[in-house]
Amino acid sequence: MIKIYGCASEPMITYRDRGINQIQCEITTFYADGTYTIKVNHNGSLDLTINCSGTETNRSTFYPAAQLTEP
Repeated sequence: MIKIYGCASEPMITYRDRGINQIQCEITTFYADGTYTIKVNHNGSLDLTINCSGTETNRSTFYPAAQLTEP
């Protein structure tokens, strides 16, 4: 589950399953009072893009780099 707080409006998301012969992922979203919740049920890799804007200030823009490990 992913939660985004402080949204000025409902964000737009796109996604694409990347696995071969995997069950298609299911994504449900809910937006209320500036909070956007995304629930992802998947069995494999997927690309998820979230486009969002907000009015918050002094937000951290640092994020840790992902450490990918092959199965």
